[in-house]
Amino acid sequence: MSHIKITIKASVGRASRGCAGFSVCSITIGVDPSETLEYDNEAGLMVLTLSKAVIQKEQPDKLPYFEGQDIVTFEEAFTLPKDVQAALKSDRPLTIQKGTCPLVIQGDSYIINDIHVV
Repeated sequence: MSHIKITIKASVGRASRGCAGFSVCSITIGVDPSETLEYDNEAGLMVLTLSKAVIQKEQPDKLPYFEGQDIVTFEEAFTLPKDVQAALKSDRPLTIQKGTCPLVIQGDSYIINDIHVV
């Protein structure tokens, strides 16, 4: 199995800085289908889809990282929690790497593509 998609709950920011800046601050298994994480284990890439409405409600200070942008830059690496790794059918730790990724704004979603994972 090379491609898996799960429903998540994510918050944006650098975990090392109390969620300031931009990266992934937290990811948990979620129930809102508007927020997902897709993993292609053959390519070592992820796609993170976040809800505009959730960002506007819960983290409005993060909107400038998305609105009018076509890229985002993860300022620090983030290792996924074990339950999220298990849901993605990975038997090894998965770490989202620092770096720049393409951003697509589609409807009520912010879609971050080509996230490198090791």
